[in-house]
Amino acid sequence: MNTGNTASVTLRTIGTGSLFLSLCVGWSRPAYLSRFEPDRQLPALAGNVLQLSDTEFESLDRGEAIVKLLKTAEPKELAAAGIVRLKATKEFFLEKFRDIANFKKNSAVLQIGKFSKLPVVADLRELTLEPDDIEDLKKCEPGDCEVKLASKSITRFKTEIDWAAQDYREKANALFRQVLLDYVMSYTAKGNAALAEYDDKRTPVRLEDESRALLKQSPYLFDYAPEFYKYLDEYPRASLSGAESFVYWSKEKFGLKAVVSLTHVTIFKRSKTEILIASKQIYANHYFDASLGLTHLADTGSQGTEAYLVYLNRSRADGLQGGFSKVKRSLLTGEVREGMARNLRQTKQRLDAEYAARPAPRRK
Repeated sequence: MNTGNTASVTLRTIGTGSLFLSLCVGWSRPAYLSRFEPDRQLPALAGNVLQLSDTEFESLDRGEAIVKLLKTAEPKELAAAGIVRLKATKEFFLEKFRDIANFKKNSAVLQIGKFSKLPVVADLRELTLEPDDIEDLKKCEPGDCEVKLASKSITRFKTEIDWAAQDYREKANALFRQVLLDYVMSYTAKGNAALAEYDDKRTPVRLEDESRALLKQSPYLFDYAPEFYKYLDEYPRASLSGAESFVYWSKEKFGLKAVVSLTHVTIFKRSKTEILIASKQIYANHYFDASLGLTHLADTGSQGTEAYLVYLNRSRADGLQGGFSKVKRSLLTGEVREGMARNLRQTKQRLDAEYAARPAPRRK
């Protein structure tokens, strides 16, 4: 559901383009609402964050997706939360999600790949910049660039590329891949301290500040799973039993431009009945200043044969400030709600079908 924007940018991270899989957990212990029978329990998040009505409960029970926009204190921030009931187990979801390239596959995802545990430039071999981005890089100056980059990276494109050479496009793509590789290696070693400062505009944007702010806007996560919150905040210094992580890159259609982004995913098996997945955007070449999401997978009951998928995304977009920002925001809110609902429905349809069609387990 992570991001888009300006219209479509904001919620694609949700697992098929931006299910930008996001921060979705309740702020109390896995209390369950009693309106359902024991085998149809609902995680507390739906009551605490989504505040479902009786009619919405009935819609959820019929297999429909419920999505609501959340209030934000920051003008350039949008947030939404949604829930859907899967006819598949949380383990099946996780199995599919780990194969992120296939999990996110849809018409909006132009290119995608997953970094190795020890990242190498070959992990990015399929990534190419859009022709317009390459032409924009020709003219880039710190403080005046159409591509989000740190000033040192902008300088590299000015000094290391012979823009008069016939092969400048190939060289620009190769340098961009190397810049991203160096960045990922630095981030996995240093965490937030290595996050970029975007110097494409006169006023720099520190991604570390933006990312920390989004995490602080999620106090329910701290109250519900403080060990997970601490791990996300202090990565890679903190340790957390039962956690695993990876970084992937993607190029996706968003608004008027394709967005190249890097996302750090952390999976935490919190208990036998629930899994948390945080998706933190650590770079985007257009639109986004930051995006954070968390998916909460919880068994619907004691049998563990079905699961609730709860998703929440917070994104900060540079297009939501400045002139006409109120108009842009009003236009985006409907798109955000519909986009997340659509992604949840598509995720449910695909996983339900694949789970139903899986080979029957062998009898011992």
